[in-house]
Amino acid sequence: MGYLDDNAFSTIKDIQVKEYLETKLHWKCELIDDPVQQKAGVDMVVHAGSSVFNVDNKHIRGTYTNFYLETESCPASHTPGWVLKEDSKTDFVFYIYWDGDHGTLWAFKLKDIREWFKTNRHKCWRHQNDTLNATVGYNARIVDVHKDIFCRKIEIGGTNGTEKEAI
Repeated sequence: MGYLDDNAFSTIKDIQVKEYLETKLHWKCELIDDPVQQKAGVDMVVHAGSSVFNVDNKHIRGTYTNFYLETESCPASHTPGWVLKEDSKTDFVFYIYWDGDHGTLWAFKLKDIREWFKTNRHKCWRHQNDTLNATVGYNARIVDVHKDIFCRKIEIGGTNGTEKEAI
């Protein structure tokens, strides 16, 4: 079977993340199907205890040692990427690398990664994707980001999903 298109892949993986968070962490999660909220960077609303936060899910096929910090989602129309988008309603970014049904989820606050990027851009290298919109961004090593800001690591899938707070 070939790859699913990006939207179908993200939809399936959104459901898998939601089911894991609800089953293993006992968080209540609501997937967002509203284009206005999605445009504002909200894929899921999470209720964790007394906290409620908006999440932007980033699903990546494969395993890598970098986060891709998108600075332009569509260079032709000068649309800012998720890391710079001023009108984002996102509280947390869930950056998830998928190897089949196993996912490694990194959770971090959007405001923290923005601040980190402003002062650490020199540690990153520019990359333009060969996708339809030719997104532009910077690759940042996970180890560099994790050293400077709090990132929660959660393993999803398999028989023993676990939480880890260090690499």
